[in-house]
Amino acid sequence: MSMENEMQCERALGRFYRYLDDRDYAGLLALFHPEGIWMRQGESLSSHEKVLHAMERRSPTMITRHVVSNAIAKVTAADRVEVSAYLLFVRHETAAKDGIVQQPLLGVYTCNAEFWNTGGEWRIARLDAGKPALTIALDEKR
Repeated sequence: MSMENEMQCERALGRFYRYLDDRDYAGLLALFHPEGIWMRQGESLSSHEKVLHAMERRSPTMITRHVVSNAIAKVTAADRVEVSAYLLFVRHETAAKDGIVQQPLLGVYTCNAEFWNTGGEWRIARLDAGKPALTIALDEKR
């Protein structure tokens, strides 16, 4: 059963970032425990309302893709699983801001998540991608 729990949490982490990229904020919020905390860009988002507010501030012309890989999950208690994974992040802003088009950005992070099982469902209790291990501004002229 523990391997099944680990796999469910690994898949949930992938779904979280897919929902983020697709702007499916209802799906994203459904993965969060009611007491969950998302450490996002230096800000602690400690409620569904705060997460939703942060999502509403995202540029409507920004395209993101998050690729989750090399996930390692570990059961820490009967109702707790920790997942650590590499996160490849690509961002492209399609509209000019103050007359300047931002270069696409590539970042590599180590993402850490803790899941709690509540009512038979695994939910994110804490999510933190921290600071990037590597960032590269991509040249669009190539």
